This record gives sequence, C-alpha cells and structure tokens, in this order.
Amino acid sequence: MKKMKKRVFIAINLPENIKDKIEKSLESLKEDFINDALFISRNNWHITVSFLGWQGDESIYPILKGMKETIKDFSRFKIEIDEISYGPKNKPPRMIWLNCGKNTSKDLSALKDSLESKLMDEELIFKQEHRQMKAHITLARFQAADTNGLPDIKTNLNLNFEAETMDLMESHLARSGAKYEIMQRFPFHN
Repeated sequence: MKKMKKRVFIAINLPENIKDKIEKSLESLKEDFINDALFISRNNWHITVSFLGWQGDESIYPILKGMKETIKDFSRFKIEIDEISYGPKNKPPRMIWLNCGKNTSKDLSALKDSLESKLMDEELIFKQEHRQMKAHITLARFQAADTNGLPDIKTNLNLNFEAETMDLMESHLARSGAKYEIMQRFPFHN
C-alpha cells in the first residue's frame, strides 16, 4: 500500500477580529492590483513558524509530540503587526506582506528554535532555514515577473493580538491556490 504524504507546516493563526481590520486596510489597496496580484483568502492568513514540507503519515505523531513538548515552555505572547509592504525585503517584490514587529520576530524565532530542536530529537527529517526570522503574513503574490513601477503601498497598521495556539497545518495545493487546514492545535499557557 502506498504511503500518503501531507504538505505540513506549523503556524500561528490570526483571530477573526484582526482579520477584519486587515481586510478593511486592504480594500483600497486591492483596486491598484486587480490584474497584477493574486490576493490570498483571509482564511489562509497565518504566520509560519516552521515549514516541514512533505511528510508521511508516520511523521505526524513525532511532529505532534515535538509540538506538545515545545508548548510547555511557552506562555501566550503578543503578536505585533506593524505595516503592509512588499516582500521579501531587499529583493525584487514578489508578494505583499504584513510585517510583524521586531519583538514578535524575536519571540517567534525562540519558539521556532525550540520547536525545531524537539523535532530533530524526534528524528524528523525536514529542511531547516537558518536565516534570521522576519515574521510576516503573506497577503498577495504577484502573477507576473515584471514588478517595475509598483505603487507605494507602505501602510502603518499597529495591530496586535495574543498568540493563543500553535497549530499544525496541512497545505492542500490547487490551481486556484493553496488551502490550509488545521490538523491539531496546541494552546499556549497563560
């Protein structure tokens, strides 16, 4: 029997009231990119903590075990969303991002390091990213390679919320774009 693989990642999801505020900020911005950018459904907005790639069913238990061990060491923490901008930074724009604050990136980096250490203890095979974490939420991807002459979109938002759970997510790829499903949630303690 063929083993099934799932494309999985670990994320912090956004509460609905924050999504409402982001959506309101995007209303006028979307008009500037009607034919140039594919905007991502608000249901898919999240902050990636660790992308684990394609994993077999036998890997799910070690992932859950690593998440359960990691979450014991972390309390709820504030997620700060600073601004809308192009991403990635210092490269030709490929996306429209919500950038998180420096403290958020620092907190998420500590969570990521602890989590990935525990996943390696579980002998999970995945590609680690060793670059400095710059926490962000992807709002749109450009459909064309030529992004010259893009309008200035930098917008300060100053939104924040408390991270309540760390979630194991499955990514279902489709022509219309990926759809994300929560497989398991682990609550941070108070």
